[in-house]
Amino acid sequence: MKKYLFTFSILLVLFGCSNNPPEESANHSENQSPNNQSELEEDIQTMMEDHDYLAENIIDYEIKDDFVYVFSYIRQTGLSVAVLKTNAGSLEWIMEEKSIETVSLGDPDVNSPVLTVVQSDNPNVKNVKVEGNNAKLIKQTVELADDYNKEVAFWIHFSEMNEDFKDLKNLPSEDVEYID
Repeated sequence: MKKYLFTFSILLVLFGCSNNPPEESANHSENQSPNNQSELEEDIQTMMEDHDYLAENIIDYEIKDDFVYVFSYIRQTGLSVAVLKTNAGSLEWIMEEKSIETVSLGDPDVNSPVLTVVQSDNPNVKNVKVEGNNAKLIKQTVELADDYNKEVAFWIHFSEMNEDFKDLKNLPSEDVEYID
């Protein structure tokens, strides 16, 4: 009996462990099945290609409410983000921002969340706060040539759309703190 209990305990521990922390495993969508996520990724690639982005340059995407934020990196222009809106099972192009360093963007006409993207050339920066809140770090290694890779790191933070942002006042990108 002890042997069965021990074996069961070991199996329980093994299946209960995960290599991904909870934040990473919920990176793209918490409630999507693998098939739906695969379809969404195909739709994102198609939409990006329709707007002259290569699928191989997409480094990440984030879903917030009904919006998909697609990040891409191109050696010549650097980091870019496209904002897409899910609408009855399809995607609608809302806007794009190229050559990002630090920016807040959102569309008051569609009441999108405000995305703040922060990049830093300082390798000592370990964390970033936007409006006093920790931003999420996204790191990807991008192949720029056959024998040359670059680590692209940036932080993102979502805020609610408000009247100040509609008037381009008190933008979250104006309240950024770099933490060494």
